Amino acid sequence: MYLPQEWAADPERRRQAGVPAAVEFATQPQLAQRMVARALAAAVPAAWVTGDEVDGDNRPLREWLESRGQPYVLAVSCDERVGVDGGAGREEVAAVAARLAPPEWERLSAGNGAKGPRLYDWALIPLREPAPAGWERFLLVRRSLSDPTELAYYRGYGPAGTPRAEAVRSTRVQLRTTSARGDQWSFTALRFVQDDGCWMGRCAPDFRYMLLENWLD
Repeated sequence: MYLPQEWAADPERRRQAGVPAAVEFATQPQLAQRMVARALAAAVPAAWVTGDEVDGDNRPLREWLESRGQPYVLAVSCDERVGVDGGAGREEVAAVAARLAPPEWERLSAGNGAKGPRLYDWALIPLREPAPAGWERFLLVRRSLSDPTELAYYRGYGPAGTPRAEAVRSTRVQLRTTSARGDQWSFTALRFVQDDGCWMGRCAPDFRYMLLENWLD
């Protein structure tokens, strides 16, 4: 459970809630790292880690995942800066997206919703940033079909040559969560390696993911 900073600093609130003295305030990325570490230590076969902008904008969390050789697709803010071929140094992801030509977009579904496939236009741009041999960093951009000015951005890290469709599938839990709760819902999730979506004896598409944390801000 998330412990707000104001609660962590309030002895009376801590006493009433029964919060142990050893529990201290931690940011969402710090909690995410702890929970992912526990899951990986328990040999959960996670193909990708995904999360919202709070996680994606946190460079130490991204670097920790990379040090573990753990692929991720994390949402980032529009002012996140990256390096791409043809760009003028490091620039904001929104500026990179603004230059994308029509052929660079592909219409793909990130999964089924209540009204059918969640279709968006997607672009995947390799980043001009150093990566270990056999790995790559990329920028994934999602564009709404009903409002082309509505964009979302993701930093990705994975095996070299990761197909766009695979990166898009890894955002599925992020789309499901934000559509259910809006901007108040925060999370980090693992997507399992198994394609059949079976977990703990239950087999269904929703069980391809393990939600590690969630709370209202």
